[in-house]
Amino acid sequence: MDAELIDSNCFFALKILDNELLCLKKKATRAQTEREILQLLDHPFLPTLFSHFTTDKFSCLVIEYCPSGDLHVLRQKQSNKRFSEQASQVLCC
Repeated sequence: MDAELIDSNCFFALKILDNELLCLKKKATRAQTEREILQLLDHPFLPTLFSHFTTDKFSCLVIEYCPSGDLHVLRQKQSNKRFSEQASQVLCC
């Protein structure tokens, strides 16, 4: 989900994770690891984590908005679920 800081024209991506669903699918540890990695690393190929918060029902990550969309979804559409060398060069430039 994309979000805008009110009256700023600054956009963010808001990743909302259902805590109950994470537990049912045994992915709570994976979600926590994702947050920890984004907190620790500052890399041009990873979105910046600006903030995170948790409610009783949801865990939310406020991250850098990437207008090209979700890289994982794009990768799933590739043959063999991999980017070709040529596609990788386009993504990086």
